[in-house]
Amino acid sequence: MSSLDGGPLVARWRGLGSVLKRVDPCGLISLSEHGVREWKQGPVIAIGGDETAVDCDIRVLPDLWGAQVFPGDADFLPYSINANPIGAMIAGCLVARETFARLSTPTKASLNPYRFSPLGRPRNEEPAWHEGFDLGRCLVIGVGGVGSNLVHFLSNAGILASIMAVDFDTVFFTDLNRCIPFFYEDAVRGAAKVDVVKDRCSRVGFQIDAKRMDFAEFVHQEGRGSFDTWYALANERNVMWSIENNLPPLTWCAATSPNWGVTVSRHVPLRDGCVACLDSLHPARKPDLACADGEIQVAGKNVMGSLPFLSALAASVLAARSLAVAMTGDTTGPNLHSIDSKSPTLSAFTTALVPSADCVCRTLPRELYSQMIGSRVSVGGPH
Repeated sequence: MSSLDGGPLVARWRGLGSVLKRVDPCGLISLSEHGVREWKQGPVIAIGGDETAVDCDIRVLPDLWGAQVFPGDADFLPYSINANPIGAMIAGCLVARETFARLSTPTKASLNPYRFSPLGRPRNEEPAWHEGFDLGRCLVIGVGGVGSNLVHFLSNAGILASIMAVDFDTVFFTDLNRCIPFFYEDAVRGAAKVDVVKDRCSRVGFQIDAKRMDFAEFVHQEGRGSFDTWYALANERNVMWSIENNLPPLTWCAATSPNWGVTVSRHVPLRDGCVACLDSLHPARKPDLACADGEIQVAGKNVMGSLPFLSALAASVLAARSLAVAMTGDTTGPNLHSIDSKSPTLSAFTTALVPSADCVCRTLPRELYSQMIGSRVSVGGPH
């Protein structure tokens, strides 16, 4: 793939070039602010509006919670210059997506303008952004491709939070093109993922505690804790079943697929399908929501294969949807959001995934669950 060049990126909007730098460790994508028309090997992609006055092939504009994508010579659609940090992160991911789309289909037809919202809403229906919002106490189970990027995005979103990061794994070289916080030196020394995330993503008002262990060991040593939100982003050692059996509060899951897909799901206790339902552990329902399952053999280690930008896209959509729920308290609407990033306009599919017939949630006493979870978002009503 060394012959594939993505073209220079003019990234003057909040340092969005970092998204592409981290998914391109081999330097196939050129990041430049000068002389872009001398580039003849690929498309010129610009981020931002008039302040990025270059002759470009594709332009990406952060727009509130989402972003807009235009051909370089198109007139701008109305957009907001008050993009919140999530909108800026989405824009960076869409630049990567447009780059990979053109690398995979060099003869691709002209671009049709589109706006992508991770909330699946028009601009006028997106909620207000609350700078300095306190997300509360969050348990992040798994800080690999999606989990590490989620913590990175949240830490740069201008919010407050207390994060408990749980993961037993170490950084490997195959993590470097999809995990923004992980660097080459981390893979060389086999650093613990949770320690790297803690060192690189901690901020004033954004505290991260690291536990290098799997979830079962964490519960055995620390108990289930009193967290406002769980992010279930691991898939080893039967972790989803273990999570559901420990009475999770409001819980979010996200995964990438081998076919340009991203899925983000929400579990409101006793109402939405539980995390075991989401992971197809109940025999009554078999949704295809597994993480990317293509395996690559590298130095005797099996690693999951997926496009580099998909993990960042999944994490940014997850950050957007979970923050919107936290800021508004609104958990109505479909709880399963799937995105096809190969489609011309990132088509999305939403559905209400309800508990399956033999879901463990159906047997839990509602009063006991309400007392134990300690969540800001109340448990759902009876099925």
